[in-house]
Amino acid sequence: IKEVAAHAGVSMMTASRAINGKALVSAKAKRAVDLAVKALGYVPNASARALAGSADRRVALLHSHSTTSAYLGELLLGAMSEAPQRHLHLVVEQCAPGAFASEIVEQVAHAHVAGVILPPPLCDWAELVDGLRARDIAIVAIATDQDGPDMLSVSTDDRHAAYDLTRHLIELGHKRIGFIE
Repeated sequence: IKEVAAHAGVSMMTASRAINGKALVSAKAKRAVDLAVKALGYVPNASARALAGSADRRVALLHSHSTTSAYLGELLLGAMSEAPQRHLHLVVEQCAPGAFASEIVEQVAHAHVAGVILPPPLCDWAELVDGLRARDIAIVAIATDQDGPDMLSVSTDDRHAAYDLTRHLIELGHKRIGFIE
């Protein structure tokens, strides 16, 4: 950042503010810093940012032994694909069979994550959810039966999906349709 500031003809503080999108930077200084960043190929150091107190950019995906491998695989591939696009680091943690919710919360807290993705059945484990909330760790629950004002969730309308699937099979000419749960 020292080189960027010198190249742009601004102070290191101004260069830092411009790079991090902070206020109090004139349009002229911002342009000069942007040009210097491009000319020098500057890329901010994530470790230095963490040490400087910037927001944590880690998200944990928790899974348990009861999560099927196919479901977990799809979820993991999606998270791995999306995380870099959002400048996030993905931390994958397995919740050991028989573990207590408090142990898992400690494990997550020590990973210094900003948020946690909870697939089923973990998303419906009240002690785990409450423990994460108590630590102010953001939660995204997948296919949860719970609904809370301070928890984001992703779910599907299974009834409507089954209807659409069945209608599609009928339109293809199928007459004997089975459903296995």
